[in-house]
Amino acid sequence: MKNLFRKTTNLKHQALLITVYTLGLRSGELLNLKIAHLDDEHKTIIIKAAKGKRDRKLPFPESLKGFLRQYFKESRSKTYLFKGKKGLSTATS
Repeated sequence: MKNLFRKTTNLKHQALLITVYTLGLRSGELLNLKIAHLDDEHKTIIIKAAKGKRDRKLPFPESLKGFLRQYFKESRSKTYLFKGKKGLSTATS
């Protein structure tokens, strides 16, 4: 898996892959993840309307935080963690 991460040169694609792998997210959960769902204070990530339309909390690993900070500096997303071309969720672009 690490080899796949190293061979991916696009920062957004790396962030997508590392986030889904680290947290074990389903594709819909990843694409609908908003910046407001990241709780740095409590070190958790809230997945809204997950399987069964229920919210769930996941631990927010330090290793992922560091990588996402790097990604935020470049992406400047305002709502969705992974925005599409029009600033909406990647799922709607």
